Amino acid sequence: MAEQEPLKNELIDNPQLWRLAMKVLPNRLDVLIYSTVEDGALIVRSFTYDESIPTQLRAIQEIIYNNPLLTAPFDRVDVVMVESTFTTVPMELADEESAYAILSELYPQNKLEDNLVINHIPRLGAAIIMAPPQELVAFFRRTFDNPGIYHPLSVLTNYFHSKNRQGNTRKLFIHLDEDRVNIMAFSRDNLRLANTFHIKEASDAAYYIISVRDILEMSPYEDEILLAGDPSLREKVMPILRKYNSFVMPVIFPSAMFKAGKDAMSAPFDLIVIPLCE
Repeated sequence: MAEQEPLKNELIDNPQLWRLAMKVLPNRLDVLIYSTVEDGALIVRSFTYDESIPTQLRAIQEIIYNNPLLTAPFDRVDVVMVESTFTTVPMELADEESAYAILSELYPQNKLEDNLVINHIPRLGAAIIMAPPQELVAFFRRTFDNPGIYHPLSVLTNYFHSKNRQGNTRKLFIHLDEDRVNIMAFSRDNLRLANTFHIKEASDAAYYIISVRDILEMSPYEDEILLAGDPSLREKVMPILRKYNSFVMPVIFPSAMFKAGKDAMSAPFDLIVIPLCE
């Protein structure tokens, strides 16, 4: 694979009219840079960490510093962190003291310092609380002047909640992301479930999806399962699900983002929908 050209400041004229979204994964950093005024100008990049660098933090720092455009004064910066130390709580438990207590109880092996992140979702009466590595949180807050830091489920629930109101059937929303499946369900303006399950293959994803459907007592004949995310994984999962559920369809790509640029379809779905969650 040819080496990617660095993202240099010369690529855009006025960063105050652009926004930056990044996704931190265990093995790479995905980047989305989009204009608030210019159509067709979307920039999508994916940077795999250098395996010779001993820590994730140092690998990310190397990427940031080798791509100076990333530290330009953007109108807005958002960071999505794929993080396993998290849970969903009711809004009344989304204060800092309660969040620390809950995460400490759920993950007693993890040291919680200044890394608590609370994603409030007021219209659903819920919040996602998480504790990414302290050094990563500190680096992003310092380097990007306190950007928005989100768990993928926070972005996805905000987006899919609006889609849940379309039609009369109940819907199970699925986001497939390499070795994870994010599953979300709503009841009017309440969040019934939002969770992430780790998977090794397509059949694992199908198992979790059908299990959640049954736990929520959704109908295999009337209610819908809608899938977004990794296209190759989605194509493997859908035929399995269709053996057990009558309505299994891909999520319609948000039309508002088509005009952003030709690479929108290949960008991470949870980064693409961030502008639509405002």
